[in-house]
Amino acid sequence: MEWLQDFHFLRPWWLLGLVIPFLWGWFMCRNERVQSSWAEVCDEHLLNYLLIKGDNRQRRLSYMIAVLFMVSAIIALAGPTWIKKTTPTLRTDNPVMILLNMSSDMKSKDVAPDRLTRARYIIKDFIQTLRSTEIGFEVYSDEPFIISPLTEDTALIDNLLPAITYDIMPANGDRLDRAIDMAAERMKNTGYNTGNIIVLASDVGEHFDAALESAAAAHDKGFDVNIIKVSAQPNEKLQMVAQKGHGIYLN
Repeated sequence: MEWLQDFHFLRPWWLLGLVIPFLWGWFMCRNERVQSSWAEVCDEHLLNYLLIKGDNRQRRLSYMIAVLFMVSAIIALAGPTWIKKTTPTLRTDNPVMILLNMSSDMKSKDVAPDRLTRARYIIKDFIQTLRSTEIGFEVYSDEPFIISPLTEDTALIDNLLPAITYDIMPANGDRLDRAIDMAAERMKNTGYNTGNIIVLASDVGEHFDAALESAAAAHDKGFDVNIIKVSAQPNEKLQMVAQKGHGIYLN
């Protein structure tokens, strides 16, 4: 009887309509004699002799068939099923988690005015192009830190950008692998099975092999890892991370 545990209705409120066919059937059976024009002109004790035998049974059978048809239709509208599926909510199925490198390498001025400022400009322009999309914001150096959880309020992230300075980081470092792991975990814990991780960085930093593994693991969970390089020099390692994460690499 375990299969009964999963049985449920997708639209159970339709079951309230079952009262209609039963009331109709009861009313029709109770007043079936009125259906015959003979009932208005003949005495009641003569009807059994005037009506063809079997008429009552035929009418009752037709009533039962009609009631069964209406009951079946209402049950079908209620959506009986044995498959439990989460009801989709009104939110995007493709959230975005932005990761910003806050290592000392981002102080370089090879791009004007400097790498960190240019990255903030890119983020500002990017979030303004997104509508009805949940966006999260994470910064990282030796450890990753969440600045904003996933939210549709892009103005929140926009207002926080000017405060993103090196002073908020407790230590220097460059662990892209840890940042990717946290981003994928946050989106998974929020209930998403797909999404995009967008990294703004000048280099992979420490533990290149770990960064590759983290990008591949994130993709396996449903989250593509995209890279926006914020530096003037080419960087094949960042491109390889994007390839492992099945994402896009942009200079």
